[in-house]
Amino acid sequence: MMPTLAARAAVLLVVATTGCREVYQDSFTGYSVRSNQRYYRGIGLTANGILPVDGDRGEAGVVNPGVLEYVFAAPEGPFARYYDLMLSLRDPPDAVRADVYALDAAARQDLAAGVAPGGRDYARALGRKLAGPINRAFAMTGGRFEGTAGVYWGMPVDLDRGIVLAPEERDGQHEMVNTIIRYQRVGLIVIHSSALQNLLIWDVSEVRGAFDEAAALDRGSLEAIAALHPIG
Repeated sequence: MMPTLAARAAVLLVVATTGCREVYQDSFTGYSVRSNQRYYRGIGLTANGILPVDGDRGEAGVVNPGVLEYVFAAPEGPFARYYDLMLSLRDPPDAVRADVYALDAAARQDLAAGVAPGGRDYARALGRKLAGPINRAFAMTGGRFEGTAGVYWGMPVDLDRGIVLAPEERDGQHEMVNTIIRYQRVGLIVIHSSALQNLLIWDVSEVRGAFDEAAALDRGSLEAIAALHPIG
């Protein structure tokens, strides 16, 4: 007897996070970063229609923190768009207030006095904050999905529609789930977000030191990063 669609969906939700290892949990919000993160581009089911057979693998290693900040702050990316949405809420939940409060000083770091930070500023600050945990996740070996990091951060949202998801729309998710995949041999950083329909892909092959955690990269170096996904 074939399992019902609801049963299959429930099993997929459990299996999708099986094997993830938490490498960081935020004390303000409970949001986290995890290694061995599995992401599926297709259905990928076994013959019995239940268990996923595979997922995207990256390559173990690290990414320069400046590159991570750049990707996090990309205006078309999930993090900048998420914070833009959160800043527009009249009465954000306590976890959102705590998250924004914790990032506020870093978000204002490069701004002139009196200028209010926007979504990109908070996203860049988050990338700076999470660079260490993300690189620990990327560098872990022995898992099936090496070179991946799961950033479980923020409320469940639909950024294509620009809305916070209602409880009945969340499919069991408690956070926005972002899978970051590292491909050093071809010089790519890939993000899939539960909040967006499309994959986001950045070519960092022209950035010397993109996969060197200790390299000093200035803004001029980061301008060589090229988005391979639609912008605008």
